[in-house]
Amino acid sequence: MIRALTAITIVVVIAAVATPAGGSAATGGGIGLAPAHGDPSRPVTEAYFVLDIPPGQSRSDAVLVSNTASVPADVLVDAVDGVTGVTSGAVYANRADPARGAGAWITAAVSSITVAPVSRSTVAFTVRVPAGTPPGDHLAGLAFENAHPSTSRGSLAVTTVTRSVIGILVRVPGPSSFHLHIDRAQIQQQPGGGGQSVVVTLGNDGGALGKPDLAVTVVGPSGYRRFLYRQLDTILPGDTIPYPVALPDNLAPGDYRLDVSGAAESMQSAVVLTSTEHFGSGVLGVQATRSPTSAVSPAAHGDGVPAWLILSLVAAAVGGAAGAALAWRLARRG
Repeated sequence: MIRALTAITIVVVIAAVATPAGGSAATGGGIGLAPAHGDPSRPVTEAYFVLDIPPGQSRSDAVLVSNTASVPADVLVDAVDGVTGVTSGAVYANRADPARGAGAWITAAVSSITVAPVSRSTVAFTVRVPAGTPPGDHLAGLAFENAHPSTSRGSLAVTTVTRSVIGILVRVPGPSSFHLHIDRAQIQQQPGGGGQSVVVTLGNDGGALGKPDLAVTVVGPSGYRRFLYRQLDTILPGDTIPYPVALPDNLAPGDYRLDVSGAAESMQSAVVLTSTEHFGSGVLGVQATRSPTSAVSPAAHGDGVPAWLILSLVAAAVGGAAGAALAWRLARRG
């Protein structure tokens, strides 16, 4: 018997980013990125660009590309869109993905560059904001990817691609705000059968990026009650994500009420959603109500924990939007 062996190739991308969420851009292989501001001798302290550009206008700047390795670095240069990761936070599209957002506004001076060993170079770029662009935050990035990926040999070939991305946050002047929406809450089984999660579908239909706080209360059979709090990372304007909140318990079959509240420091009120689901055998049609105008104070107290989240315990006890309104009144008194 002749056994045919097929080589399987796995592509591993090692990426580092510098975004408005923080961090510096550097990858294995010695490549690092930082704003150059057109002057390589100027000390660099910023990790990404923040450019205020009105509609119909443009601005040019440059990226400082450093190579700390002992061999030359050949890299490909591409403008990419900024997007929201599945668990929040700013990430960047792949170089093969067509830029349809702010990434399409960026033109780099070169499409590739070779940086000599233990040296640095600059790559200029220009951002042109189209006329009629709405005010607010628009995130893109300039990606620098290794032009010569390394591939291991054997039946299981692993190709390693290194990539650094520096964030370019374009702020178009005018009134804008972060506006959270919560569309759905569902109980789902975690992959691999490792328990359950409450998956909250939420997003930002405002013009500014933001980092919301989320409170989830699960009420179920036999007096079951669980309160969960999460601080999310950046959600970009126009994006919606299915955010999973893992439950520490294995749920028994039955009907569960999910009370979800979300807000950010910049919001004047919180968003509240209450839904009922059946978990386990049997079928119960999901019933959900959305209360985006419910008034729940997002103001933070001295310990940094928003008062509305602390008082969400009260909201859970009273139930849904009525409890949220009570939490708002108590927070206002505090």
